[in-house]
Amino acid sequence: MSPNGMKVVLKFFSSKGPNGEMKLVSRTLGKLSLIEEKYVNIVKDQEIWICEIEKEIHPNRNQGFFLVKPVELVPPEKIKKLIPGFYSHVSHERTIFLYPKSSPNEPWLVSLNTRKAFNNKYTSVIVPIEYQEKKE
Repeated sequence: MSPNGMKVVLKFFSSKGPNGEMKLVSRTLGKLSLIEEKYVNIVKDQEIWICEIEKEIHPNRNQGFFLVKPVELVPPEKIKKLIPGFYSHVSHERTIFLYPKSSPNEPWLVSLNTRKAFNNKYTSVIVPIEYQEKKE
């Protein structure tokens, strides 16, 4: 079960890269998520986005990362916190997928304490959402 192609909710923040330049990154999935180069100018520091996972680099290793494509900006008041007891889960190798028991189309984020509880066994904690892009 690959996370590639799944839509997830990510919160981005500014971080200084190894060469000193500032980049927007997310740690929402446990391991680092980086925005695809052609989309970096649309996301801002502290914004929350629904993103599509384009590719996982070095799956099952802590040193890997996700390459993501931002799809839709999410207002902070729309975010729901996923806490223990309110999700089912499926694990695959070193990734755990959490599925909310209600409102799977809503933008869910896992609390930091919940994510940390999985860190010893899993490299990634993913809450995929059933998301349909808006028709324009």
